[in-house]
Amino acid sequence: MKFRASLLEMAKSEIMEMVSTAQYMRIKLADSKPIFRAYVIGHEGTSTGTISSFGQKLGSVVKKWYQAAIRKLHDKIDVGLKLFHSHVDTNEHLGRMQIGEVVGKALKMIDDKLSVIVAAYIEPQFQKLSLDVASIEADIYLTDNDGVYEADVEAVSGIALGSSRVETP
Repeated sequence: MKFRASLLEMAKSEIMEMVSTAQYMRIKLADSKPIFRAYVIGHEGTSTGTISSFGQKLGSVVKKWYQAAIRKLHDKIDVGLKLFHSHVDTNEHLGRMQIGEVVGKALKMIDDKLSVIVAAYIEPQFQKLSLDVASIEADIYLTDNDGVYEADVEAVSGIALGSSRVETP
């Protein structure tokens, strides 16, 4: 599943509030100058994207995300969730390069919309990549409401990061 998201410019201190001391210390053991970024990965409103079922692309649909679905999305994000560079045709991880991981999360109101923000640790060899868009890879339920599908999150398997110059989440 694709979901349009925005890079959230936050103060370093705000990002670090999402990262536990244990997570920070674990990462510092391997990376003396870790870089953490914040991404909005979902918010109330509508999104348009391609859906598939059992490996079969079904086309593009408009999905409506209510507060309850956004809260559920937040609950389904786990610390340690893998970050990948770009999407592939499926949500499979086999053969994909992990570029980082989720190290924290928050639920906040931004522009009167409930939003899910993740704190992301990007591994050193990928820190120079242009990564200004984020897109969840998830299993969702869709309920047809006169051609607009209400989204409900079952599971989140990863987050794809990319450059808005070449990719649309």
